[in-house]
Amino acid sequence: MVPAKQIAIAQGATDPDTVAWQAGLVACTGSGLIEFIGAFVAERMRKMTPRAALLAALSGAGLAFLALNFLITTFAYPLVGFVTLGLVLLFYFGGVKPKWGIPASSVVLLVGTALSWATGLAPNGPRPTDSIGWYPPVPVIGDVWRGLMVGHFWFTCRS
Repeated sequence: MVPAKQIAIAQGATDPDTVAWQAGLVACTGSGLIEFIGAFVAERMRKMTPRAALLAALSGAGLAFLALNFLITTFAYPLVGFVTLGLVLLFYFGGVKPKWGIPASSVVLLVGTALSWATGLAPNGPRPTDSIGWYPPVPVIGDVWRGLMVGHFWFTCRS
């Protein structure tokens, strides 16, 4: 969505945020269509593909999308990242148990949160309870249609 917003700004759009929103909606719609069509051929593909190939692709995607983000964040904020990583290694692999029966994961979360606040990494915005409320889903079919008509679908397919 960022490239769509940057292109909209470069072209002088009056509301680049709406253009980015519509491009994102169209991208999600296209992804859903690919999944829908794939559902009809998935079983045949699964039978033709060796299990090791399927698991290798799954593990690679899991490593890239899950672990890599945490690794990059750990190196971006080493004080918080390495202290909490050290605690995880100490508790889960070192066999150390926290006192008073506190779960190890709670200790890691509390220490990480305290370090984030102490170093200024934690946001100082509104309290989390300020956003509690009833938020029913809002249909955005009009924005999806406008995004398709403006040509965002063809832009996302080419890039």
